Amino acid sequence: MMVKKRMAMVLSALALTSLLLASCAPAQDASVQDASEQTDAAETTQTATGTATLTWHGTTQFVAAVEVTVTGDTIDSVTVRDGSMVSTDAFTGWIKGQEEYLAQYTGKTLEQIKALEAKAPENPKDHHDGGSMSGDVDAISGATASSTVVAMAVKNAWKRLKEVDHD
Repeated sequence: MMVKKRMAMVLSALALTSLLLASCAPAQDASVQDASEQTDAAETTQTATGTATLTWHGTTQFVAAVEVTVTGDTIDSVTVRDGSMVSTDAFTGWIKGQEEYLAQYTGKTLEQIKALEAKAPENPKDHHDGGSMSGDVDAISGATASSTVVAMAVKNAWKRLKEVDHD
């Protein structure tokens, strides 16, 4: 008789437990779904550094180190880091136009940066060849070499971002 009572109590406890667990399951599933929806909806912001060097006019070295901040696949900002040598005293186009030039990158997608062509001069000794750019970003008049080396650095930062998250 004692065994039958214990067996009945165990079966009752199991039945009650299964009812309680079943009533909790939808709430747990809903919270998991909400969390995943929030993760999908929130875009990740990343920053990558890109560097590039360009020789112009035979001996002038332009060195750019930039930080590119991206949310999702869209550029939020491009900043030239301190210590970059992207201009000379002889040509002031960069000094006058750098803010406007860097602002061109804001809102561009990583695909637009991928399509951007930025090439160092074919002949570094040619005074008139400051490199070339084509795509959705325009070089500064009077600062082609400066613009090009920064674009090359931005493309290198894009490659780093692509390695991390955009394959």
